[in-house]
Amino acid sequence: MHLRRDSSREPLLFLHGFGVEPANYWPFLDQLRIRYDIIAPSMLGINIYHPAPHNISEYVDLIHEFLEGIEFEPNVIVGHSLGAATTFALSQSLEVKAVVGINPLMPVNYGFRKFFRKTMSMGVRALRHEGFDSFVPKVILPYALNVAKGRKDIQALVKNISKYEFDDEHDEPLHIETPALIIQSTSDELFKLTASAEEIIDERFDDYEIQRVNHYHDYPLLEPRDAATRVKQFLKERTSSSYVA
Repeated sequence: MHLRRDSSREPLLFLHGFGVEPANYWPFLDQLRIRYDIIAPSMLGINIYHPAPHNISEYVDLIHEFLEGIEFEPNVIVGHSLGAATTFALSQSLEVKAVVGINPLMPVNYGFRKFFRKTMSMGVRALRHEGFDSFVPKVILPYALNVAKGRKDIQALVKNISKYEFDDEHDEPLHIETPALIIQSTSDELFKLTASAEEIIDERFDDYEIQRVNHYHDYPLLEPRDAATRVKQFLKERTSSSYVA
């Protein structure tokens, strides 16, 4: 998904969340495209019926391959959910000015079945909030079909997600030096920012800011303007020398 190709704009890579196509983030990304040249790829195994990568490191490798193929070098990376975890991991190997993760993966204590139930309940809640004329109905069925078709692969991925602590495939902790913003919803149904999770973040990140918002896991989908405002403000502060007002 290429939202804008304009070399005068700051190159931005956006990585979507589990089960949601980049196109569903259009209202959020539309708020950013005035200032940024945005690339938002659809990550294999989530929205397309292919074998899914089994951990964040495999997603990082896929994104590297994708970026090399289109010769795109982002200055900033923004991600949501699984895409947020991938965003932070990518900052280890890409020279970027800042990264933003909205409701990233946090350590949890449940497996595939509970994860599936939580995500479907989240979809029902969003449906009640947004109604049948929103993007939500378009997301729920493909998500359920994708989980059904790729159950074994997604089970393996969820198993790794459940114990993810901002580490690599060898369980070595990441060391994230890039300025980072973590936006965390206080009512996130999937990943809670617990005291122990904050300790892990403090160990892994050198320069970071946490902003809490009174919302759910799908915050950038349901409150795109507010989410984009927070992202733009942070990027303005951290990349001011190249920021286009």
